[in-house]
Amino acid sequence: TRPDGPTPDLVRGQIEQALHAERFGLHGRIYVDQRTPRTDDYQVGDYWLDESAQRLLREGYDVAMERTDAVFGERYPMDDAAMYLGWYTEEATGPFVRTNFAFRSGAIAYHNHSGNAVTLRSATNHWCGPLLARGATATLGAVAEPFLGYTPHLPILVDRLCNGLTWAEASYLSLSVLSWQTTVVGDPLYRPFAQPLEEQVRRLEEANDAAVGEAWVRVANRMARDGRLNPALRYLRERIKARPHPALYTKLAELYAQNELYEEAGRQYELALDAVTSAEAAVRVAARYVTLLEALGKKEQRLAVEQKVRARWPDSPILEALPAAP
Repeated sequence: TRPDGPTPDLVRGQIEQALHAERFGLHGRIYVDQRTPRTDDYQVGDYWLDESAQRLLREGYDVAMERTDAVFGERYPMDDAAMYLGWYTEEATGPFVRTNFAFRSGAIAYHNHSGNAVTLRSATNHWCGPLLARGATATLGAVAEPFLGYTPHLPILVDRLCNGLTWAEASYLSLSVLSWQTTVVGDPLYRPFAQPLEEQVRRLEEANDAAVGEAWVRVANRMARDGRLNPALRYLRERIKARPHPALYTKLAELYAQNELYEEAGRQYELALDAVTSAEAAVRVAARYVTLLEALGKKEQRLAVEQKVRARWPDSPILEALPAAP
């Protein structure tokens, strides 16, 4: 490998993660970091990010979007990250500098900056190295200024991956020029969407893999997106009986609230808070729950929820994000 290239251990780890994701699917949450909407020469970059998010929503993923000029903060409760797409800071920041942060197996991560791949071995400098050090299976970056139009066209990259192409094929098709400044890192044969969602669910169920809960959520999201809200609710209730999972409780709560069944939504949020195992997940669930309670004017219950979370994770800095987490 090049002197500044990935280490052999890192490469082996990437290939193992790629093989696992190919077999069972890429599961978790999607995080997309845009800017405040505006009309300028860089508007196309935000358009790319928004189009990529919409494509991933159609795959059934839950997508969290940051739509201000700030990037995701260090205290942001980013957990179970299967994919990260964002811009525009020179050095890695936000959740990625936390020592306990780790991407999900098979994760794809990209932060657009003119020099995001100046070095790959550093776990702290620029972006590609830190993302790889935090467990990303694949990333891209520029070794010098490529100008925005010559960076990867993200909607093409994401769409081709979702259509089952390999990492090499999707990356190649997303580039408008070759032999320029972009370097692609990861197993070139990696196909995170090699199997349709239905086959991913079957394999996860057969292996009794915990990620099946997130795969079930994706199925329910697709149903709800197609206007089949009641079938989605029924599907989630049946799956919870088979294998309770925080993601199932949370999604069921969201759909109940969407259907104006607020008491049922509250019960599911309570079950989700009891089932989560990290401060990040607790803050994410609690933020949705307290938003619902505030809308219903239930101030005492809202305070009780916040106190419950703070009592369980009293020393976690992530709790600073509780009032503002989406």
